[in-house]
Order: sequence, then C-alpha cells, then structure tokens
Amino acid sequence: MDFNQFFGKLSAVSFQRLALRARYANSCQLSAISATRTLREQLSAFSD
Repeated sequence: MDFNQFFGKLSAVSFQRLALRARYANSCQLSAISATRTLREQLSAFSD
C-alpha cells in the first residue's frame, strides 16, 4: 500500500467520523430546540 492509498483510507474514515459527529450534534440540537419549544408552550398555557 502506498502513501496515497493509505491517506485516502485515512481521510475516508475521518470523514465518516466527522459526518457521524455532525449528525449526532445536529440531533442533540434539534431535541434541545424542541424541548425549549414545548417548555415555552407549557409556560404560556400556564400563564393564561
């Protein structure tokens, strides 16, 4: 295996890892946003 093949495999693995991390962060962000939204709805219903 030459250097280019090794580097190609390495970058492919790191790219997959980055994509997974981005997807995980995105889902956490979305759940936090939805939790904040439901909390705000509950508070507004409570204050009526």
